[in-house]
Amino acid sequence: MDERGILYFATGAKYVAEAVASAQSARKLMPKVPIALVTDEAKAPAPFDRTITIPGGEYPLLAKVRSLGLTPFRRTVFLDSDTFVAQPFEELFDLLDAFDIAAAHAPLRLSTFRFKEQEIFLGGVPTCFPEYNTGVVAYRADPGVLTALKGWVDLYEKQLAGRLKPWTWDQLSFRETIYKSGLKLATLSNEYNYRLPFPQVTCGPVKVIHGRSADIAGILQQINQHRRYRVTVPERFRSVAMFIEDAD
Repeated sequence: MDERGILYFATGAKYVAEAVASAQSARKLMPKVPIALVTDEAKAPAPFDRTITIPGGEYPLLAKVRSLGLTPFRRTVFLDSDTFVAQPFEELFDLLDAFDIAAAHAPLRLSTFRFKEQEIFLGGVPTCFPEYNTGVVAYRADPGVLTALKGWVDLYEKQLAGRLKPWTWDQLSFRETIYKSGLKLATLSNEYNYRLPFPQVTCGPVKVIHGRSADIAGILQQINQHRRYRVTVPERFRSVAMFIEDAD
């Protein structure tokens, strides 16, 4: 088992191609970090160093959650296929010296703030503990973490079997699982998981963009033109429509 590496999940040619583009952005900036792909394809193309083949047919988001437990690395940074690596983030592996798992807050901190009926998924967890977005997750492959990841799969599968489905997909089950796991959780700033479809406040360089756009390069140039406070507001959830910087 390699000490550290980046893990992707993608099924079907469209999303495998998307993962390839993301992995290429990571490989360009971190050429020595191995990259693996969990997929239903027989063999993943470059730049993936390793392919972990799974059966097809499972609900993709549940299969994604399951894929985190298949990591071939002792320390993993999992990235969704619709991410773009703008700057190296090897410090995320070092963060795992002190923490078991790390992720960034979801832009919608709690589904129940918008959808009261989602309260059935709160699981007794205090509402001051928010949802975390699972498109960028750093974690150790320790027994306790792997047990928690398996519990996440089980809980999400149970939620999907109900009449009412979780509005924020796998986030509510992740929230409850992590809260009850006893794991040491580090909260990443959104510079490590810049959710393109939502308003964002940043300070410092954005390292990972998470979202789809035909003009990622242009958006990055605008967002990372300086390191002071920036507020970005997306237009139609696809491109940056407003850019507000501080007066310094």
